[in-house]
Amino acid sequence: MVGRRFGYWKVLSRAGRKGYLVCRCVCGVVREVEVGSLRAGRSTSCRCMRVGKLAPRFKHGGRRSAEYRIWSNMKARCYNPANKTYPLYGGRGGRGVRVCASWRNDFALFLADVGARPSAAHSLDRIDNSKGYVSGNVRWTTAKEQARNRRSAKIIEFNGEHAAAIVFAERCGVKASTFTARLRAGWSVGDAVTTPVREWSPGRTKVKVST
Repeated sequence: MVGRRFGYWKVLSRAGRKGYLVCRCVCGVVREVEVGSLRAGRSTSCRCMRVGKLAPRFKHGGRRSAEYRIWSNMKARCYNPANKTYPLYGGRGGRGVRVCASWRNDFALFLADVGARPSAAHSLDRIDNSKGYVSGNVRWTTAKEQARNRRSAKIIEFNGEHAAAIVFAERCGVKASTFTARLRAGWSVGDAVTTPVREWSPGRTKVKVST
């Protein structure tokens, strides 16, 4: 039953006591819920919807929330050719990046699957970039975590030491967001790591990328 939804509950795992499951509500609350109550529809949330706990953040379908804005932007970059990032997502070779049908048409189901955003520093990230926005392939991460999980995780050799590129970037005082932006602009990993912010010069150090 892990992964199944019952109203605004999503099952995370089996609980320590018999007949209960660990579930996460759409508002982010994690609680043990009786299996019978889930199946019978007696428990559909942690009661946040009844007592207004989500207001004003999720009232009116969540349209005032950051999660709703992120959900809308996710769909726009996959389906709206006028979106500036569409060529990298929906317009990419083949079918492009797509959003699963259940998420595309229902914000509540999307939120039930991914949960509330942990903080303002977190953004939506696909675990496997060869797949689309589907359940199990999406998570909330910070810019630094995303940098570590992508090209920045490439192991390079620098001053006789082997480590992830992002590690050397941080040592050189280059922020993860700056490092990622440089890679997107076409910089080599070595230049992105070693070039100080606002101190570019033609003779900057090159870094050999390990194979």
